[in-house]
Amino acid sequence: MKRNFSRITMMSLSLLLAVGIVLSACTAPVSKAVDEDAKPVTDGKIDKDPEEDPSPAGNPNTDSALAGAIAGVHQLVKKHWPHMDKVWPGYDYKNHNMIIVDFDEMMEVREAWVLNVDTMRKLTVQEYQNLQLPQVGGYAELKFEGKSSIAMGVDSNDLESGSEAEIYTVATHELVHFYYQGEAKFGIETSRAQSYPIDPAPRLYRQMLFQRLIDAYDHPDQEAEYLAKAKYWLEKYKSEFAEEYQAIRSTDIIESTARYSENLANVIGDDLDEKAFVEAMQPMILRDSIFESADGESYEIGFLAGLILDRQGVDWKKDFYKADKGVEELLLEKVEAQAEEPDETFASKLKAKIEQSNQENESHLASIIKAKDDKSIAFLKLDVSESMASFGATGAIFFDDKEVMTGYQCSYLVGDQRIDLNGISVIQDMEGYNLYLIIPLDMEYSLEGNVLRVDSAQLKADGIKVEQSQQDGRTILLVKVTE
Repeated sequence: MKRNFSRITMMSLSLLLAVGIVLSACTAPVSKAVDEDAKPVTDGKIDKDPEEDPSPAGNPNTDSALAGAIAGVHQLVKKHWPHMDKVWPGYDYKNHNMIIVDFDEMMEVREAWVLNVDTMRKLTVQEYQNLQLPQVGGYAELKFEGKSSIAMGVDSNDLESGSEAEIYTVATHELVHFYYQGEAKFGIETSRAQSYPIDPAPRLYRQMLFQRLIDAYDHPDQEAEYLAKAKYWLEKYKSEFAEEYQAIRSTDIIESTARYSENLANVIGDDLDEKAFVEAMQPMILRDSIFESADGESYEIGFLAGLILDRQGVDWKKDFYKADKGVEELLLEKVEAQAEEPDETFASKLKAKIEQSNQENESHLASIIKAKDDKSIAFLKLDVSESMASFGATGAIFFDDKEVMTGYQCSYLVGDQRIDLNGISVIQDMEGYNLYLIIPLDMEYSLEGNVLRVDSAQLKADGIKVEQSQQDGRTILLVKVTE
């Protein structure tokens, strides 16, 4: 399956504001949530007779394109979710729903399903039409039938072999963020953005730490030696790159435990002995990966540290979030560091990959770099403060004292019009409690009165009303996203 679900996670706006980082959420325009006074919507179209349901609930044996994948996801849910309290104290996956919504190319709903540990059934239009639905590849937090739930958007035409495992894994991971990390702490310095150009030194230190944790896990008889070397790289990173350490620490904590949970959710309840468990974990350890950003490392370092703590028999999960320490910090807390030289082969590969990434990022930042010194380029400023669903992005870059999301994908509603962002780079800015996306309009566009029209590969807006102003000699076109 294509990697449809973004790993730059969706966050609720309340969490976003508390964190103070530039990870926005966007509301899907799809099967649009209707007002109480509006007519019911049937797959995005007005239903003339709300009493007639053209899409009644089906059964799991339907011939729809999505049904087979849904059945596969349901098997995983039934097998593993009832045992999730063994993964982490307090997990109650027996009381969660997963809602999977299939959209066509016009972003209209083909069908929607709900599944949990007990049931799997197709939803009627009346059941899903008022839900806050995500986009294709997105996910959203919501309540359904009294249960804390996750909704996920797919296009059944794009589902490939392995889609069941991907859907299951992402849903399990995101439920951790939605419902089980309320005690996690976030400082005002928290950010996932990677400084541009990327400095290979902190990436080398962190990935040497990661490699030594892998060594410690693979060789229990040499665990003490490898953990001592891991401690050396952790301390070196914290002392030489203290600012980045503080910025990424919250991400380390929340993503490592979510990754730990999703990985164990693939085996929990299988009653594996120690040898079988270690074998089951092997494909989940990203041994040959080279990470270009600190947040990419966040998922994996803590996951490995958690496995080692489990093997040591340490009760590390109780009050974990209150302690405000990374999993690796807990593991290495009482370990004495042992200095070593970096692996030159790995260092060379890392340097080459980062050089390539810096070149790619320069291309991603081209319009923002150009607009920095050219104030004739107008800025489209989207107020997305009321958007609560998910977005897609390929990266987060800190450039010129601004945080930039690259490869940003989301569709917003402005009144009854849509504005589509498709793989564009956006500056994200917080002003008080408002979250804005700022886009340099270096492409062709028309502005007639206060009506903006753009038809480019990365930005489409057909008749969006804007509020014009001037700021430091630059035209600002402000748009308030309604959904």
